[in-house]
Amino acid sequence: MSVCSQDPQVLKVGEEQLKKWEKKRGYYSALAVIETIMPACAMDDRAMAMQQCRLLGSRHLNAEVRWMAVTCLKNGVDRYWRPGAPNFIEEDEKAFVRATLLQCLEEPVPQVLKQMAVLVARIARLDCPSRWSELLPALSEGVHSPNLLLQKCALWTLKGVVKCLA
Repeated sequence: MSVCSQDPQVLKVGEEQLKKWEKKRGYYSALAVIETIMPACAMDDRAMAMQQCRLLGSRHLNAEVRWMAVTCLKNGVDRYWRPGAPNFIEEDEKAFVRATLLQCLEEPVPQVLKQMAVLVARIARLDCPSRWSELLPALSEGVHSPNLLLQKCALWTLKGVVKCLA
């Protein structure tokens, strides 16, 4: 992916492309997509964006690319999550992102995990509990899981959520 390149020219082109995509409907859903079969939904540009950005949940992709996807999504939440924001993210796309993030709690790379925890916490600050009532039960389930990686990830995320909601 060109936004992860060390070449300044390639990096600039990649950043410009991301800036164009960030205002398109479906871009943030694409960043949150995991490799499993996704629920069918009617989003105009989602197919195009997913083609370009099947990033976050794919453990086959470089951790740097997944980190970039989480970072772009986190920045998008800051800019476009609120309804009054220009180019705000529609509610159906937000719901898709929230549901997908709950499926992606197991992250083996610490840098990506930390960004994921911050991302979930920022969304929780805006949407929990009214529009994201599943978050705290999902994190509690993860904390009590026999899977040690899921426990660690759920605890990191819960810590971020508690700090944001406090």
